[in-house]
Amino acid sequence: MGAVRRNSLYDPRYRAIIFRLIQARKRAGFNQRELADRIGIGQPELSKIERFVRKIEVLELIDWIKATEVGDLEIVARTLEESSAQHKPRS
Repeated sequence: MGAVRRNSLYDPRYRAIIFRLIQARKRAGFNQRELADRIGIGQPELSKIERFVRKIEVLELIDWIKATEVGDLEIVARTLEESSAQHKPRS
């Protein structure tokens, strides 16, 4: 049997990505409705993403990053770097 996969909404890496997306939205000067309009979803759906009620779809993630002008998946890359640093074996 394979390992049991936990719900990614509770994974610290997922939460770090969403926190960074929220920061990017705020830095870009958008409220939830403005960003939701730009990425083609309703404001209630964006709110659910930010509150960890629903997962963000990959295409929504790409559109969010483009709309907030975050450089080339910087949000995901920083999260992966931090995750790797936290999970390095100790010598």
